[in-house]
This record gives sequence, structure tokens and C-alpha cells, in this order.
Amino acid sequence: MWRKFVEFDRDAIRSGWRRMIWKLQKILGLNANWPVLWTESKLKSLPSQQFIETLTESQQEQLTSIITEVQVKRIANHRRLMNHLHNLQLDPKPALLIDCRFLNELSPQALSQTLIQLSYLASENRDRRRSWPLYFFNFDMKDENILEAQYRYLSLANSPRNVSLTVSSSSYLDHFSREEIIYLSPHAELDLEEVEGSKAYVLGGIVDRVAQHRLHPHATLLAAKQDGVKVCRLPIDKYIKWKSGSRSMTLLAVTSILYSVYESSGDWELAFRKYIPVRNIRGPEEKNPYGRRLHRYIHDYERRLLIELNQRL
Repeated sequence: MWRKFVEFDRDAIRSGWRRMIWKLQKILGLNANWPVLWTESKLKSLPSQQFIETLTESQQEQLTSIITEVQVKRIANHRRLMNHLHNLQLDPKPALLIDCRFLNELSPQALSQTLIQLSYLASENRDRRRSWPLYFFNFDMKDENILEAQYRYLSLANSPRNVSLTVSSSSYLDHFSREEIIYLSPHAELDLEEVEGSKAYVLGGIVDRVAQHRLHPHATLLAAKQDGVKVCRLPIDKYIKWKSGSRSMTLLAVTSILYSVYESSGDWELAFRKYIPVRNIRGPEEKNPYGRRLHRYIHDYERRLLIELNQRL
């Protein structure tokens, strides 16, 4: 592990490994010799306690802050550390693939919301008990707007601890065979029967909260057909009754459903009831009467306001 540590050139990556290795030694009660991080010439040595006593006051304060952090957040750090070590030994499948070819067609608002969701997705996947390999494919590395939004909202992609995430401008077809891939689209005709450990599941990188006039309403279905891969939808109607709202769910909700079904050996109903919002499985008569009245009042007020504005114009 230390050999891998000293091979890194980037300070940020090396710093992440430093913290991970030290916490591992501390938590497991091993001989926690401190790695030398202050000069390049000393990176390959593991100094004893005597060296620590030679550190400057500011360096000792830094070490003290690390000790305090571990003591205060020991349980959380232990969980995150174990997850990180699991990620280093990830199985190649099942895998989550996000098709980012649509980012170029999104408005600035939709682009920022999509990358925020991707950041949530990467964070959740990293902290799971058993993470899946996560890929952002067809990610345009030359578009300035996308790169700027990535810098603002998707900084997690550059974290040395997030080893389960890969961002690539290439197609997922360059990394997985067509037989391994299942593209998930709410507009597909076939239901996904099971979540298999030998498959890679593709989700379209689109947020439906903002209407996108440059995208086809069935963009993910068309993309799957264009690539010649199998396309399925979640088998929602087999297990619950969808009573209101759009059937397009967030990326995080869909991936959580897939993960839950896989870990529970096929319990779709449990996953749907856990991750589909209550508002979608309740009809108007089951919802809060006060909330319905308030919604009607707001709708009527906006309608009247628009009428007045049109009359003035």
C-alpha cells in the first residue's frame, strides 16, 4: 500500500492516500508510524516517533487536528474508510453508466441541476456499503459551459477518495459489449425483470424538472435504439399503482431502486415503496385537503396575474 502511495505525483491524491492509510493503521490498532509528507526527498521513508518530535509547531498543530478529527468522528470515519477499501476491490459489474451525451442540449439551468444530481449520485454511491462502479460516459471535455459547470458542481469527480467514479468522453460501447448493457428509459416497452450482477445499466443524464425544447421527449429511448442496445423500463405497474405526477424519476431514485433490488435479491415492491415519492402513489382524494386548497389558490392567483399582465401589454 505504501509503495502505491509514493507512486502518486499529485499532492491532492497523495494527501488523500495519506489520510486513508493513517486512519486505517489507527483504527485497526497497528503501529501507526507517521508518513513524511513535508518534503519530496523524505516521501519514501517511514519515520519513528522521534521524527515527529522534530516537526515544527505548525506541523504538530496539523497532526493534532487530524487526531482530533479521528477521535470526534471515529464511527463515521471508520465506515467511510471501510467503504473506500471496498471500492479498491470493486467487481466490474453490476455497473452504473450515465449517458452524458445530452448535456450539450440542456439549458444552463438544466445543466447545473443535472450536474448537481450527478454529484449527489456519485456521493451516495461512494458511501454505500458496497459501491458499484460508476461511469459518466459521453462527457464532452471540450465544451466550456460543461467544464465550467463540472468545476462548480461536480468537484467530487476529482476527489482521490472517489475511486469508484470514472468520467470519460468515450462511449460506453468502447468499454462494455452490447450484450452486457441495458439502457433504462421510462418510454421503453419491455419491463426490467431482474437486476443482474453481470449487467451494466445505463441511465440518461437528463433532469426533467426543466422543459428542454432541444431534446426529443423520448431522447433516452432513441439513444438506446441508435446504439443498438437493449432498452427496458422499471416494472412499476406490476408492483404499485402510480396515481399522479410524471413517471420520470431522479437519477438518484432510479439508482437507489436498482441497488435495493439487487441487495434484496429481487424485492421490487420494497424498493418502489421506499424510493418513489408518496405524492406519486396517492390520488387526489388521499392527499391533504389543506394542501389541495392551497395549490388551487396559488394556481388561480398565477392565472389571474398572467391575465392582468396580458391586458396591460
